[in-house]
Amino acid sequence: MRAVRIPLSSEEMDGTLVRFSNKNSRYLRNVLRKKPGNHVKVLLNGDEYLVQLAEPARGEVTGNVVALLARVPDHCPELVLAFSSVRPGPTEEILRHGTELGVSRFVPLIAFRSNRRPGELKPRWKFIVESATAQSGRTSPPSVEAPISLDQFLESCSGLGIRIVLSTSSGAQPIMSILKADSFPAVTILVGPEGGLEESEELRAVKGGFVAASLGSRVLRTETAALAAVGVVVAWAEWASRSIG
Repeated sequence: MRAVRIPLSSEEMDGTLVRFSNKNSRYLRNVLRKKPGNHVKVLLNGDEYLVQLAEPARGEVTGNVVALLARVPDHCPELVLAFSSVRPGPTEEILRHGTELGVSRFVPLIAFRSNRRPGELKPRWKFIVESATAQSGRTSPPSVEAPISLDQFLESCSGLGIRIVLSTSSGAQPIMSILKADSFPAVTILVGPEGGLEESEELRAVKGGFVAASLGSRVLRTETAALAAVGVVVAWAEWASRSIG
């Protein structure tokens, strides 16, 4: 497991002085059990710094930058995960583990069969991805967008890369057969609700440039399918980067 790196906001670093937020201070004290004099790694705007902790003042954890370290490499392509809104527990699983795996952008969707229809971005969602970012050592947290309809999402999709809609239809291609065909700068994964997308919804996605892809013969929950697909893409991207290198 890689060393923990703590993501900072721009307000937490002033020159070589770091004033950790209340949340990061609690994490340093209560979870990592760090003390004055200990060193920690922090992340800001993709740069990694080594910081030595100072004596706390009025409960505020501070530190001083010792060195600017190398930028953390990321072999994963720009990875968008658009998933049909599900219950709070599975949604949090998708956000937490998707962040750990390398998702760049989460888009909750309202499809015809969606069993949850949240009307706004939940503050807890951002907290979850920020915590998972720190745990996994990413350089910056992924974005989490407010829920939108499937049609709104399809209309907004454009640009380079490959677009995948997970499907159980007989014509769906194995997901690895799509990824091994070429190298792509970005990947978008569209995951339907329990029971899958309506046939007309999947057809609209395919007409919009998505490729119907299969994860196999088993029937998977939305959160399982989403994370399995992300794992496949990340593993493929790592393999492709090493092959090219």
